[in-house]
Amino acid sequence: CVNKQTKEHMAVKIIDKSTVKSEENVLLRTEIAVLKLMDHPHIIRMHGLYETKDKIYIVMEMLKGGELFERIVGRPRFNEEDTAKLLRPLLESVAYMHDLGIVHRDLKPENILCGENLEDLKIADFGLSKMIMPTEKMEQACGTLSYVAPEVLTNKGYGKEADLWSVGVIM
Repeated sequence: CVNKQTKEHMAVKIIDKSTVKSEENVLLRTEIAVLKLMDHPHIIRMHGLYETKDKIYIVMEMLKGGELFERIVGRPRFNEEDTAKLLRPLLESVAYMHDLGIVHRDLKPENILCGENLEDLKIADFGLSKMIMPTEKMEQACGTLSYVAPEVLTNKGYGKEADLWSVGVIM
């Protein structure tokens, strides 16, 4: 979409309420709450939320560089300098989320959007995120198998450190 006043291009996530199951509704409301809370240069920013009888519209900033996955697939290894350019903003944004008590739980290259440069990245898709207390353990196994920490799969509880495992896999 385009903001009529600023002419800025934005992305809109449109959710059809009739297709959202009750358990998905909780995740959706958490995602919206998390997006409202955060204000970080490397986390996707929500600019507006609009709701009608049938649909929910989440207006977010738009990055034109695509997903990190598209930037790395089929490419030879990154050198150490490019890896550092990628990991610094990623780790800073994960630390910011964790300081707020937010765990993403699905960090992967498909959920990291890119701008023009490699370091112009933003974490997106907070659909599985959760707000937790500092010592709280989560039980629900979720995330993408290739990036998920081993403790998530054991059903013995895990903390926000599981996000750091995912960052390590991305590295």
